[in-house]
Amino acid sequence: MNARERLRQAIGRTVAALEAMGYELPPDIDAPDAFALRGTGTPGRKPAAIQAVNSYQNKLQLIYSDWADELSDDLADADPSEQDDIIKKALAALLLLLRNAGRTALPNAVTLGLGDVAHTPEILKLLAEAVNSNDKNLDDSLLPDLEQKIRSILDDDDIQDAIVSGKGAEAISGGLAGMLGRIATYAGAYWMLTNQATGTAAKENGKKIIGYLDADAQHCSECPLYQSEEGTVYDSYDDYLEATGGLTPGLFQCGPNCRCRIVEADEDSPGEAD
Repeated sequence: MNARERLRQAIGRTVAALEAMGYELPPDIDAPDAFALRGTGTPGRKPAAIQAVNSYQNKLQLIYSDWADELSDDLADADPSEQDDIIKKALAALLLLLRNAGRTALPNAVTLGLGDVAHTPEILKLLAEAVNSNDKNLDDSLLPDLEQKIRSILDDDDIQDAIVSGKGAEAISGGLAGMLGRIATYAGAYWMLTNQATGTAAKENGKKIIGYLDADAQHCSECPLYQSEEGTVYDSYDDYLEATGGLTPGLFQCGPNCRCRIVEADEDSPGEAD
């Protein structure tokens, strides 16, 4: 079973749990494209960078979905006196899983963006900062919010009734599904690093930069100022950063949802770079 099919099954379980709890959902919520990743809606093979960041986002969501299902089973079957210990251990395990996923993936984002260009001190510093920031956000922001979410779920009278009736795991899992979108945002660091490394490589190669808008997106107010679907050409990466105020895709107003990108221009056809 491939990763996308596993994600679809996880979505299907979540939809079933929400419906069992009485939520009214759109009729096409479990359609194959209902949860499509950004940048995958048009025909043809997507640029390697978009495929890579979508793969990382997919991995993060699968880690969380599998973890949430296991935790839901454990909490539903546990005595109330055991729940605190279960939650503590589960959160520690999730932190380790997501942290390791980031520490593995983020260096790959830099390598993908640099291509044949050697790692520079500047890009290594950006990588270190991104890894540290990812670790800190997981530890200081996600885990406390997730613990609060878990406890609010367990305090809900409907959830307690579901546990008594033997449907506790599905009900708890449905409640935890609300954090799946939050987990996906951690892929933003990958996209930011890929674009920063791409710009660094272009600078080292003395090449122009082209900024492309994601053709599938409803854009924030910033991305269209500096990118276009046909490609906006800049004489250098420094010129691009001067125009954007130091921002690259992944750092604009839309943040981690961004799939706009910058590429190194090809000398023969600078408007056709990919």
